[in-house]
Amino acid sequence: MKTKNIFFYVVLVIVIFSSTSIGQDRFSFGIKGGIGLWKFESLQESINIHRPIEYSYPIGFSLGLFIENRLFDQFFLMNELLFQNNVAEITVYTGYEGILTQKVTTQYFIVPILFKYRMLWLWNTYLLLGPSFGYLIKADYDYSDQIYSSDKGNVEMTKYLSTISSALEFGFGKEIEISSSDFNMELRAQWGLTKFRVKKTENIFLNIGKWNNFGLIILIGYKFN
Repeated sequence: MKTKNIFFYVVLVIVIFSSTSIGQDRFSFGIKGGIGLWKFESLQESINIHRPIEYSYPIGFSLGLFIENRLFDQFFLMNELLFQNNVAEITVYTGYEGILTQKVTTQYFIVPILFKYRMLWLWNTYLLLGPSFGYLIKADYDYSDQIYSSDKGNVEMTKYLSTISSALEFGFGKEIEISSSDFNMELRAQWGLTKFRVKKTENIFLNIGKWNNFGLIILIGYKFN
């Protein structure tokens, strides 16, 4: 494993678990996981201006750990370390009348740093807002033409994308107590701030222009204390 990768993993752990010293003596920690849908947001138009880009939404997933510190009253700081598998798919009509379906699958370590405001008077619901930072592990590009069946393949494009990315996350959740166990359910939007662009590779021109990632994620968490 490369030295810079080891360094980054150490930094992630320090960022998350150092938060235990920020809040009061009591803090909560647990596990969290869920599914999500992702989209190429702000994507350039299709080559064929007479046919719009068609979007598909394969399901991705997230899984990881979280730590929550009470800052004061009903305000909390929540740090997470998540493994996130994103899948985004589009179909474009190319200039030579082909119909090219393109899918990008990325795997990230995500570190959200979220401020949480709990509304006790509203059935223990809460609001979330804050930045998140991602470290790209792997990215795959799959393509196939619906007309020219021989035009298909796969390209690993990890080296063609930014290793570090950032996003703004916001959403809401609800705390649920079941048999003295604390669960929570969240609906979050993940708006990518990093603009990606893939240039011509040795194999194929990735015809997806410039884009930002946008995700809609449902997460379920369990607190151990």
